[in-house]
Amino acid sequence: MHSESSYMIGIEEAKKSSSQAIYLDQGIRKASGVKLPRNTRPDASTLRKDGKVSTYEVKSKTDDINILKKKVQDTTKELKAYDKADGGRAYEIRDIIKLKEHIK
Repeated sequence: MHSESSYMIGIEEAKKSSSQAIYLDQGIRKASGVKLPRNTRPDASTLRKDGKVSTYEVKSKTDDINILKKKVQDTTKELKAYDKADGGRAYEIRDIIKLKEHIK
């Protein structure tokens, strides 16, 4: 379910005209081109045509949503230092179910 959820986020992001590239389970350096202190591996990342990057995490059964939200916030904060941040989101399973319904 987790990898499928990341894939669905990637599909939704790819549909946006502002998206240039989508990365699934890749180090943030790949999407941003910036060597950050921590090379986190978001479940999904979007490189926008304006050079900004959004990161996404999907909650698995054992994850704490607050920890995932903090991870997204920390990565966004680090990217902001390079003017590369475009936010992000931590997804709960219910969000993925809604997303899945939208893709059909």
